[in-house]
Amino acid sequence: MLKENVLRSEIGTSSVRLSAFEDLLERTLRTITSLWGKLHYVSGLRDDSGRYEHWGFIRTHGELSAQAAFAQAHTALFSQILRSPLAELLEDIESAANRMPVSTEEFIRRMRRAAQAIPQNLAGGTRAHFNSVLDALSLLHLAQKNSIRQAA
Repeated sequence: MLKENVLRSEIGTSSVRLSAFEDLLERTLRTITSLWGKLHYVSGLRDDSGRYEHWGFIRTHGELSAQAAFAQAHTALFSQILRSPLAELLEDIESAANRMPVSTEEFIRRMRRAAQAIPQNLAGGTRAHFNSVLDALSLLHLAQKNSIRQAA
């Protein structure tokens, strides 16, 4: 019988079961509006050993699927940041900081200090490139802040 391989909770439901990665993107990360906010969230779930800690997600999808989904998302977010224009990243990081709420300067400092912000799979990116993006955003934000002060 075909229903033998289906979990009891799925019998009689018409919803499509998402993969762990799809679930992470569609249900969890979609609620976070900024790219930097998403990176901050995912990297904040990673411990010093590189394991992602999210009890409910692991319970739903299993350890291996959950770890793979978070690692894949982490790498994708990291790569997207390295490929994005600085003007977009500046607006995005200011939005992420405002939602926390911390200053943009503090958010940048936190991202720079967080070893977990860098995924295990760099997908061609580098820590140096990531740090140079943070340096550029810090300088752009400071210049923007100074020009607003001078205009006032």
